[in-house]
Amino acid sequence: MHLCAVILKHQHKHVNKMNRRNLIIALAITGSLASCQKEGVATAASSEKKSEPTSFTDKAWRMKSVVTNPAVLDVDGDGKKDSEVISSLQYPERNKDIVFAADGKVWERLAGLPGDASTEAKQNGTWKNTSNANIISWTQEDGTFSNITTAPDSEEMTLVHQNEMVTITVLLYKK
Repeated sequence: MHLCAVILKHQHKHVNKMNRRNLIIALAITGSLASCQKEGVATAASSEKKSEPTSFTDKAWRMKSVVTNPAVLDVDGDGKKDSEVISSLQYPERNKDIVFAADGKVWERLAGLPGDASTEAKQNGTWKNTSNANIISWTQEDGTFSNITTAPDSEEMTLVHQNEMVTITVLLYKK
């Protein structure tokens, strides 16, 4: 499930209707973590230059923190909106593995019990290099788009989804 959709799903009691509506609009605009493979889009993607393997590829990455700016959810129920919202995610989503394969595909595997069908790796879009050597772009299956800042041999990467209403920053660590 899309990260932002999960945040909305699990915090619906703590967000007033106007803020929820604004957040949904903001997340719909950014499409926060994915890419719909429609006719023409798949053809265009297949004709693009393949991404070169780097030090972050073919490794499992997990979310360390999820921060929204401005704060949009009251995660701890204290009546104040919180910027850090990773605790609002359910265990399987919060602890999923994300793998950026050298062939340009992105795979996700939800955390769960061994043998659980929901823990099988599923492709969730593609990544490619950008003109900046330290930034890659990830287009997910649902159409959302993110920029990820990497550094050679780093143990962490920063994923950013942004639009005019909200910025979501996800810190990933190498598992």
